[in-house]
Amino acid sequence: MAVVRSPGPGEALAYGRYQEKRGGFLAGATTFVAFLSFFPLVTLAFSVAGYEAAISPHAADWLRTGFKSVLPGLAGQLPLDSIAKARADAGIAGLVGLLIAGLGGVNSVRQGLHVIWGRR
Repeated sequence: MAVVRSPGPGEALAYGRYQEKRGGFLAGATTFVAFLSFFPLVTLAFSVAGYEAAISPHAADWLRTGFKSVLPGLAGQLPLDSIAKARADAGIAGLVGLLIAGLGGVNSVRQGLHVIWGRR
């Protein structure tokens, strides 16, 4: 059985600082930057799928079957041959985008912590 206790003075001070420094906006900015890193990750995943499709015909058939089961309406529209041809460019774009988005996310967290704790 969980013991529930009322917040003490430490929690109240932390909540007050969070409200005073507009912590919700800082958390929202960090979440937004983290969400933007999803798109380079998808690009990188398509690059890996392109390499797999180019290496083995069995892997290409497996990817087509997987796309049909996961994306039933879009599977016929995904040009797997074009994805296989653009694998190097997509991989470079995905890695660069993921690096930029990752650095942006770390910077957002760092700045948020500096604002909340009054550093700098």
